[in-house]
Amino acid sequence: MDKLIDVLGIDYKSTVYNIFNLNKSLNEKIEKQRIDLLSYKDIIEKWVHEVKVPISSLDLVLENNQNDIKSSTYEKLLYTSQLIKVDLDLILYFARSNSIKTDYDLKELNIKEVVYKAISDYYPILSEKEIKIIDEIKDMYVLSDFYTLKFIISQIISNAIKYTIDTINFKTIIGDNKILIITNNGKHIDNQDLPFIFEKGYTGKSSKNSLSTGLGLYLVKKYTDDLGIDVNVLSNKDGEFSMGLCFYGKM
Repeated sequence: MDKLIDVLGIDYKSTVYNIFNLNKSLNEKIEKQRIDLLSYKDIIEKWVHEVKVPISSLDLVLENNQNDIKSSTYEKLLYTSQLIKVDLDLILYFARSNSIKTDYDLKELNIKEVVYKAISDYYPILSEKEIKIIDEIKDMYVLSDFYTLKFIISQIISNAIKYTIDTINFKTIIGDNKILIITNNGKHIDNQDLPFIFEKGYTGKSSKNSLSTGLGLYLVKKYTDDLGIDVNVLSNKDGEFSMGLCFYGKM
């Protein structure tokens, strides 16, 4: 700072000091915001895990008392429990989305196993809504983080559930690149809306859920960018809306 004053002249001393103090104050605010963000992320993560404990206990109680509960009631309780878990995962990954990603555990994964786990998590919802799953998934190995990739696929499934009539199709294509395609047989999205489906808050006009947050596909885009995966709409017409996850390169 003194060297700068020497170069500019003593007449600029006050200006240089003001700029220095302003810059210092700005840096302190940025650091405080960074610490606050980390604290917020930590609190949300702890809160989500705490809430999941009673939810897991509820599932265990339901499982142990299944024979004593009316079948339709049992299915509705499982459905409600899974809806809560889906929303908890959504807020957890949203809290993590603005932090620096340093904890990805990249491994060779069979996409079939990741998809099957995501589908099984949604079984109560799929069953309640009587949605049929068409399985055209082949063994396909990719380098990724299991839990983040499962979250990405889960959010695409969640989106498909909102818009489908009664069917969701899963298909893999293996060539120069590897592609997972998820298709539902619902209505198409207006072409003018397509550029905005990955923006925060987008819910769409034909969603069956008026309380949708518009966070799901926004987070899909954020995390696919992080993991080097391309996500795109492959087909957009009534009865066939497809989204694809493209994994570049061969393994």
